[in-house]
Amino acid sequence: MQMVRYTPLFLLLFFLSFLLLAPKRELYFQLEKEMAKSGIYISGESVKETTLGVELEHPRILYEGAQILSAKRIKIVTVLLYTRVVAEGMEAQKGIDMLIPLKSGNLLATYRIWEPKKIALELFGKFGRAAGYYDMQNSLLHLDIVEESDISTIKRLLKKGKNGWYYEERFR
Repeated sequence: MQMVRYTPLFLLLFFLSFLLLAPKRELYFQLEKEMAKSGIYISGESVKETTLGVELEHPRILYEGAQILSAKRIKIVTVLLYTRVVAEGMEAQKGIDMLIPLKSGNLLATYRIWEPKKIALELFGKFGRAAGYYDMQNSLLHLDIVEESDISTIKRLLKKGKNGWYYEERFR
C-alpha cells in the first residue's frame, strides 16, 4: 500500500527532472542537422539554454546558401508532447522582401504530437495578423489573414475566399 501511494510522486519527479535536465542544446543541434537535409541553415546565432528549451540570439536563416531572413531572437520551448517556436523581430533580406514582406515581424509556430502532420502558425507583421498551418504530409502552407492592416505589399500573393484573404502554397 505504501508503494502505491508514492508511485504518482515518483512519476511526477521523474517527469520534472527529465524536463529540466534534458540536453536541450544537443537537441537543437540535432534539429539543425535535420533542417540541413532540406537546405535550411541557421547561422551566426548565439545559443543559450533555458529551463525548457533554447534561445537563439540574432540568428540568420539561409536557404540553399542564400540568406533569406534574420531575427532578433528565436525561442524554442519543448515539453515532451508540445513544441513552440517564437521568432521575434524577423526581417526579410533585400531582394527577398518583395516575396516575403517582413519588417520586424513575429512568428509563432506550434507542433503538437496529437497532430503529427501539422504545424500551427501565427504571423504578425505590417500586413496585420495571419493564422494558419503547414501540412507536412501534403507540403501545403495555408495562412488566413485574420486582421488586415496594410496588405497592399502582399495583395498580389493572396487569394480571395469566402472568409476573406488567404495565402496558400504547395511546396513540391
